Amino acid sequence: MDIKGYSFGEFYLDCRRNQLFKHKQKVELHDKSLLLLTLLIKASPHLVCKDELHNTIWPETIVSDWSLSRLVSDTRAALGESGDHNSIIKTERGKGFSIPNAIARYDPVEAIKSHCLLPYIVSVLVVCFALIATLIWQKAHQEAKVYHAISNIKTHQDNAFTAFIAQAKRRNELVEKIESRLNIKRSRQFELFFNHVAGQMNDEERFICQQMRIYSDAGIYKNNQAILAYLDAQPTIYKAIPLAHQLAQHLRVWISKYENLFIQNKDMCLVYVGVEDGVPYPSAVDQQIKDWLNSHNKLPPETD
Repeated sequence: MDIKGYSFGEFYLDCRRNQLFKHKQKVELHDKSLLLLTLLIKASPHLVCKDELHNTIWPETIVSDWSLSRLVSDTRAALGESGDHNSIIKTERGKGFSIPNAIARYDPVEAIKSHCLLPYIVSVLVVCFALIATLIWQKAHQEAKVYHAISNIKTHQDNAFTAFIAQAKRRNELVEKIESRLNIKRSRQFELFFNHVAGQMNDEERFICQQMRIYSDAGIYKNNQAILAYLDAQPTIYKAIPLAHQLAQHLRVWISKYENLFIQNKDMCLVYVGVEDGVPYPSAVDQQIKDWLNSHNKLPPETD
């Protein structure tokens, strides 16, 4: 007999309609939150490792553990919880997550009845007011989360730009030294130029190249990863910031190039992704983010 749903705590997951209920009320969930719950419930009482969750929830996207942690936190908030303590979703640090006490139900009608009947009848007026208050709170909470995410994106953009400027200074210094010593003039794009002369660099020039790689590693890569994680965790940003889609595409290509080419090729002094790659950095996105933050600066801080 097919499983029609699962009960866990005060909740019932209807597999046929792919909906979550609490006390006969539908719980609104983001698609990724619903998928997370489904994966954990079907594996109950066993743990689902982080890699499996990454591969299933983001099958074609490279995301960090932060994205998964953010999704778990948002899902707990949607369930009315504030943290891991006594939470329905259990955390095993460094391993994964689980919902230990899910019970399979073969009769969804009876399951909904048994788990959704209130112990006493509340008046229709009170229910209406409670629903309105909940909707208002959810809207405010979501707006605060989006503001928090965009504000953090701005911070990581600033950090990445600072690293880029420092790297550009060393880049120009290295070009000048190579041109002077080899009596040549750079005519190629920087990546191609450094790759062309890699075998002719002296010790001092190779040292500068390694310094430039450090800026790509610690300064640009980590901040680009963080920006992309915020975009993946809050798709609403794509509506708020018109150029956010182009920014995400640029970052995905940059990160892919870094992880699949730059790390393995020690002769590369830096990583650039631009017009020649078909995904140039949308420079106007910086001003769009600043304008959005200035117009929403009275929003309350985010709380989990």
